[in-house]
Amino acid sequence: MPPQVAQGTPAVGSQPAPVEGPPTADPPQPPPQPKRHPLPAKEKQQEIGQQIDEVYKPAARKTPAEKLKLAQDFLLQGQKADGNLEERFVFLQRAMDLACETHDAVLVMAAVTSIGNDFEVDTLDAKVKMLTKVSRGADDEASIPSLVVAAGQVIDEALAADQLEAAGTIADLVSRACQAPAGRKFRKEVQQRRLKVQTAKTLGERFQQARAALEKEPDNAEALLAVGRWHW
Repeated sequence: MPPQVAQGTPAVGSQPAPVEGPPTADPPQPPPQPKRHPLPAKEKQQEIGQQIDEVYKPAARKTPAEKLKLAQDFLLQGQKADGNLEERFVFLQRAMDLACETHDAVLVMAAVTSIGNDFEVDTLDAKVKMLTKVSRGADDEASIPSLVVAAGQVIDEALAADQLEAAGTIADLVSRACQAPAGRKFRKEVQQRRLKVQTAKTLGERFQQARAALEKEPDNAEALLAVGRWHW
């Protein structure tokens, strides 16, 4: 007579039922990039610009403080004009131009960034051009600190994008601006940032040389090390 198996006890040799865990969640997806739009037609920009001139009368703002206040107002208006892209662009462009006249580099970069978020422009290239323009008149206690802050942000952005020439251009122009007496206290900081850019450019040149060497000799140990340092 075969042995009895107690009720509830699994028979010898039987396999336990698999335990199902919670369903595996899909990996998080990066947020979709906002759609950027073409620049408004020149005729439309002029039409909206005339309307803005009639309402805000920028020609009547004579002092730097008055122009700066209007630039700040234009930036806010541009950032709020979500339903009208053409109006948004013109307000932001006016904010950028007025801020440039007053040599407020931080405000200029804020306007350029807002334009780049919504419109099809090369944002980094625009920042380099506008900082170059602002730097020509940055020579006092108000404009140089703003230039140093804005330049540092753009240099970091350029380095992150491997745009070493752009980073070098900005590092050089802010270094020149800080030769003015008002820039004395920023010279050490600016020089350190300039050295950081020069180091990155040197490593970039070595990386390109190493890549060329590996195309000819894939087992070149020195070239492999240089490439590894760049990616590390």
